[in-house]
Amino acid sequence: MLITSSININYFLTNLKMICASIKVQKMSDAIDKLEKVPNEYDLVEIWINEIQDLNVNLLKEKTKNLLLIKLTDVSDQKLLEEIFGDGFDYVDIDMKDLPSVSQFKGRAKLIASYHDLEGTPNLGEAKEIVRKMREGGADICKLVLMLISVKTALFHCSC
Repeated sequence: MLITSSININYFLTNLKMICASIKVQKMSDAIDKLEKVPNEYDLVEIWINEIQDLNVNLLKEKTKNLLLIKLTDVSDQKLLEEIFGDGFDYVDIDMKDLPSVSQFKGRAKLIASYHDLEGTPNLGEAKEIVRKMREGGADICKLVLMLISVKTALFHCSC
């Protein structure tokens, strides 16, 4: 599968709203080019690093002027996990199911556990259970990406 190069505006929620540039590229040179073009007004840069074929973690750290969020879609590379969680990154985002694979690497970076359901929306009890499991697994931040059916549903879920 080919992933095209893009910078998208996303909203990243922790305790406050932050503007985030999302970088998804296949070459390190493209990642650096995109990093250098992120406006200073952006709070955070998310980089999907598993897609970068010639990855240089140290260069990413050197070239960013914003908070850096590393999106990991594959947690099988132990050396990469040690590098990512060792130092220099502000946030690391992984899928909820991968929490057991990274718990021993957790370092300075804040760990974001992600849960995606683009087909529907769990009820409030299910959503709270998902968050509970994320917290038990070591997540500092819990991110639920859901298909909401109304603004009322969104407000209801945000209140938990």
